[in-house]
Amino acid sequence: MLNLLPWRRQRPKVVHKQVRGHDEPILVLEDGDGMRSLHFGRGAVQSRMAVDDPSRLVLTYTQAMMATLLFAPPPRSALLIGLGGGSLARFLHHHFADCTVHAVEPDADVVRVARDWFMLPGDARLTLSQTTGETFMASAPTDRHDLLLIDAYEADGPARAIESETFFTACRERLAPGGVLTINLWDNPPEYARRPLDLLESCFDGRLLRLPVEGKGNLIAFAFRDHLPDLASRDHDHTAALLANATGLPLKQLLNRLRQHNPRRRLSLSG
Repeated sequence: MLNLLPWRRQRPKVVHKQVRGHDEPILVLEDGDGMRSLHFGRGAVQSRMAVDDPSRLVLTYTQAMMATLLFAPPPRSALLIGLGGGSLARFLHHHFADCTVHAVEPDADVVRVARDWFMLPGDARLTLSQTTGETFMASAPTDRHDLLLIDAYEADGPARAIESETFFTACRERLAPGGVLTINLWDNPPEYARRPLDLLESCFDGRLLRLPVEGKGNLIAFAFRDHLPDLASRDHDHTAALLANATGLPLKQLLNRLRQHNPRRRLSLSG
């Protein structure tokens, strides 16, 4: 979230407006290129979807979050903290037929808009909990997940309530063996991301990779339950090529950026 809207010569039109008392209204905008976007008021884009290809990840930060696929087998279970317009949920539901997705979203209006305007799948492989991320994580875990993706934003920025040692420790406990936590942070200014990064480093014993999103203020962090991956391994290049063909994601470029921004995790690339 929080990618600035690229206003075009033809201003997007409001196709849905949901007034919410003292809160910012939820707006759904659509432009002439067939792109539909979710906003809280006239603020930054919270989610964006190509109407004729809803499973495609449009925003660069969502593509970067899916670099997590480089480091784990095809997921069978994913937990999402924060729903927005459902971009990550749609992507996983479409590309991984054996994967169940559970999304946690406290705002019933957001859930309603995701269903009515952003083609959120309605079958048994996608389930929802209407509560906050911190409340959900405080409950006793009943299952473990291969992927845990956190994209929790409010109208004015990151949901700071989730940034605690208790929350991230609970996240680690929710991961299956080999599982990866991926979180979208706001790095503009850099102080915004410092506390959650420090907490993740501590809770995951330093098993952390960082991926700034090119040209944006987003910083994606990957925290690993068991082992930090060797970015030098050519196995990742093979995985990136296969997944790029299957999903359309720029995974080779994302892998190269991970190597660039995590030099201490990068061994010899020869061979």
